[in-house]
Amino acid sequence: MDWLERRPLAVISAAFVAGALAEAALPEKPFIVVASCLLGVLSLICAAFAARQRLFWMALFSLASGFSITRFRLPSTPQNLNPPFEGVVVASPLPVSSGYRLLLKVEDAFAQLTVNSDNLPRWQIGDLVSVKECWVRLTDWRRYRFQRIFWVGKTDEEAIEWLGNKTDAFALLRWRERWRKFVFERWQKSLPERERTFTVSSLASIVFGMRTAAISESDERAFARSGLAHLFVPSGSQVTLLMGLAWLGNRVFNLPPFPILILLLGFYLPLTRGEPSIYRAVLMGIYAFAGWRWWRDVDWQTSLWLSSAVLVAIAPEMLHDAGFQL
Repeated sequence: MDWLERRPLAVISAAFVAGALAEAALPEKPFIVVASCLLGVLSLICAAFAARQRLFWMALFSLASGFSITRFRLPSTPQNLNPPFEGVVVASPLPVSSGYRLLLKVEDAFAQLTVNSDNLPRWQIGDLVSVKECWVRLTDWRRYRFQRIFWVGKTDEEAIEWLGNKTDAFALLRWRERWRKFVFERWQKSLPERERTFTVSSLASIVFGMRTAAISESDERAFARSGLAHLFVPSGSQVTLLMGLAWLGNRVFNLPPFPILILLLGFYLPLTRGEPSIYRAVLMGIYAFAGWRWWRDVDWQTSLWLSSAVLVAIAPEMLHDAGFQL
């Protein structure tokens, strides 16, 4: 109990995350949301009058709040999608072993299709396409539903027809992809010939979270067996290097550390695919960096749970991502 009382913010944040996680385990019934809201109000009243048990009641309030907020933001499931249908390409195709994955915006929702192909994907962000034939089903995976990806399926490349390009669609995503491509091409040219030829896909995954080609299944199994599969997703190690550069700039050149760190993060974050692990590492890194800068003790449990609660409150789909859970 002493450990908990010394870390009230960590306890309350962990309770919020637990409540958000419990949302996926309970049925989608209105009375459950009403009961959760009543529990939150009751807990808040008890916390105001029970000083000795205040941490308990605040944790219970945070638990109910995590459930209620997450359930409120869960979109309802539409009807199934039947071909033919038209959609706009939202993101650059992601290579997989059998071809590539294509994310399409269909009206106000999204469909993710695995396209069987032996060729490199030719689609760009903003392309308007028509899918004539495909197998598609509704998905109930919470991560997809929070992102409004309601349909997943498979199709062949020959079943997709290009109709045109919407030049004004997804301008921010277009800029981000151009920036990633610009930096990646120059980074690739700076590599020695051997790394450029044989290991560029693995290095690109480690540095940018970018898959220029599908990593072989044998490599994925080898990294999974060794416990190093997380290296294919940008996370704490990359943020630690950026923090080290900001610290070095402060010690050697007497530069202000926080503006330098923000500039480095602003340069690096658009290069990644926005995985939950990188955002959690950024929040934890800023917390630790602030403690070092102003000579304050850093409590890693508080840093971990507070950053997790903030991310879940902003983007509930991160809770169901493997990178966030690990």
